[in-house]
Formats: sequence, structure tokens, C-alpha cells
Amino acid sequence: MAKGNLNRRKKAKELKKAKEQRQKEKLERLAHVDPRRIRRRIHDLESKRERNNGRLVVSEQRQLDSLIKDLEFITKKNLSQFDNEETKPPQDQEIQEPPIELGIKTPKNHKNITYPLKTPYKYEIDPEVSNIPIPKSPPPRFFKIQQSQTVYESAPEVQKPLNITSTTTKFIPSTVRNKQKLTQNKEQDYEQEQYASEEEEALGIKRKADSIDE
Repeated sequence: MAKGNLNRRKKAKELKKAKEQRQKEKLERLAHVDPRRIRRRIHDLESKRERNNGRLVVSEQRQLDSLIKDLEFITKKNLSQFDNEETKPPQDQEIQEPPIELGIKTPKNHKNITYPLKTPYKYEIDPEVSNIPIPKSPPPRFFKIQQSQTVYESAPEVQKPLNITSTTTKFIPSTVRNKQKLTQNKEQDYEQEQYASEEEEALGIKRKADSIDE
């Protein structure tokens, strides 16, 4: 029993020592953390969760929980030195007003800084610089001169008419060639028959005319 109690006490001391060590490390880590950044990050994650119907990625949810705990720890231990610096600006110090579109105004009891367009300060020109002679050549151009480019174009191609008798007949099949010859022969025979019939009609008309004259 005594040995068991000693082991429990020893284990409790080790756990207490480890807890104090973790607490010390956490204090050292959060002592130099700006709570404003933590609040901004918490706000970003919460707004993202609202956009996603109350859901976040597991890693982002863990990060949000950790940031909330760290912020509570900072406020509890009064480690927010950055907040004090933000709320208590040094006295007799002029604060420049940010642009108007940001919607931020200069704090009360502080003068806004306005700078003129031209500086009121004048400086004497160095004599070594003023004695440098200006070159007489024309000043360098700030733009690139467009160089003329010659464009070459080829002449249009003239297609020669195909010689049907010499070129295309070589590639015509024999059956098609025979049919073409038959049609050509038939056309020639038909023309000869018409010519013969016309001659016969002319002879008949001439004979009739001769018989009438007799």
C-alpha cells in the first residue's frame, strides 16, 4: 500500500510539473502575439462558417477552437499589450488621416497632417553637377521606332486546262471506255442518217419541181 501511494504521489508531481511547463510555454508564446490578429482570424473563420451553413473543414474548426482558447487566455492573463498601445496613442503626436474611402477618421484631439503638392524646401545645386556640359546630340527617344518591313507575296497560280485525251483516258476503265466509244459511234451514225435523209428530201423536192416545169 505504501509503495502504491508513493507511485501515485510521484505520478501526480510529474503531471503537475508537466502542466506547469505547458502553461509556461503557452505564456511565452502568447506574450508576443497580437490579439487583434487573432480576432481578425476568428472573424474570418466565423464568417466563412456562416457562408457554408455552419460548417467548416476539420482543420479550420480545430484552428478556430484553438484561437478562441488563446484569446481567452490572453484576456484572462492580461497579456494584451498591443491593445493598450492601440487605445493609448502617445501625446503631442500628429496622426495622418488615411484615405477618405476607407471610412476612417483621425482620432479626436489630434491634428491631421496635410502636405502641399510642392515641397517648400530648396536645395542648392552642386557645382560639380551644374558644370557638366549638356551633349549636343538629340535626346534619346523614349519610344521604339517602328521599322518598315518588306512583305513578299507569290504570284497567283494559273491552272492549265487538262488534256482529256492524253491524261484522263489513261485512268478510265476499259468498260467505261468501250461505252463511250459506242455512244460516240451511235451519235455519228445518227448524224449521218439525218444528213442522208435531208439529201433525199432535197432531191425529191428538186424532181417534183422539174416535173412541174415540163
